[in-house]
Amino acid sequence: MKNLFIALGAIALLGATSCKKEYTCTCTYDSSGELFAPAKTIKAKKSKAQKECDKTASVSVLGLSAKVEGVTCVVK
Repeated sequence: MKNLFIALGAIALLGATSCKKEYTCTCTYDSSGELFAPAKTIKAKKSKAQKECDKTASVSVLGLSAKVEGVTCVVK
């Protein structure tokens, strides 16, 4: 019975930890290598951080958004 409680406690502890990490999003123009926007920190899972980072390379006007040509964003 004691081993059962220890095992359940270990599983609960692993489930309570988060897979979220801090990633830095950096966007540059392809041709010049200049920064498109200041680097920003995103705390999320890597796939969600990349999606948020990609939004940095888009411009929104009147509710419509479009990706800016020649801008590449990466998370590190």
